[in-house]
Amino acid sequence: WTCSLGVNDHCMASPAIGADGIIYVATQPGLLYAVSKDGQPIWTFDLASVGFIGTLRSSPAVDSEGNVYFGINYGNPSSAFFAIKPDGTLKWIFEPSDLPDDVPNTHFDIYSSPALGSDSLVYFGQEFGRVYALRRSDGSLAAMANTNSGITWSSPAIDRKGVLYISDISGRVYALQTGSKGLDTSAAW
Repeated sequence: WTCSLGVNDHCMASPAIGADGIIYVATQPGLLYAVSKDGQPIWTFDLASVGFIGTLRSSPAVDSEGNVYFGINYGNPSSAFFAIKPDGTLKWIFEPSDLPDDVPNTHFDIYSSPALGSDSLVYFGQEFGRVYALRRSDGSLAAMANTNSGITWSSPAIDRKGVLYISDISGRVYALQTGSKGLDTSAAW
């Protein structure tokens, strides 16, 4: 089967698949689609519906309850990280704060695809060189690490001892200890 998402809905990220087989696709114009396993559109979440404009270039992640997590690029009023409920409605929005005034807002994008830890946190990198850990329940900040050197476009990987690995575009790899014991094995794929 094929499912046409829209004329200008360029897909620059890999889809994610929920435990129930629903496929989630992030698109360039700021739309997240849920598609059934037989190719039928289920719902669409539009960033504009909650007052944001931006593009989706990172792959979403889906937890075992069907919540979908993703970051945006070229965000207006800001780049942000979103959680969407299984029914396609907004769960929460996280907007990074304490960003330096001397750095253009075009350097705060979130290209990193999130990783879901076994500790009920979602981890991702931000272009400015920060790595965030948010509580999946409400989007509150659990921890933040600053690489102090590189633009972080890569996606994190977590080993079973809870070490998160992420790299930057200058060729550095960072290892950060987390409270996780690896990826959330109850989450789909």
